[in-house]
Amino acid sequence: MNTTGFPRCCTAVVLHSFGSATVEEIVADVKKMEKSSCKPKEYDLNGSWPMHDHAVIVATTTHRQTVANRGLRAAGFKSTRHMSKKGHPENKLILWHKPMMEK
Repeated sequence: MNTTGFPRCCTAVVLHSFGSATVEEIVADVKKMEKSSCKPKEYDLNGSWPMHDHAVIVATTTHRQTVANRGLRAAGFKSTRHMSKKGHPENKLILWHKPMMEK
């Protein structure tokens, strides 16, 4: 699992590339992000850029990414309904979000 900054928003981060991550690994990584999001000069999961008070984490998955979907839900993410895509209508897109300040 990797993270990148959300374009044009310094208080949001995007999770992506879930690969073979387990539900437990996803939950653990999100917990790490929650702990470090309020401490300046902490770094994201890739160790590449400082994290400062992130307000939200977002992710997208398809309905076929069942482990990632379970992991995000277990980590407290909320999701949209499945959405159809023009490019690959056989896959349904899901948008996930987790406000960082909610307890």
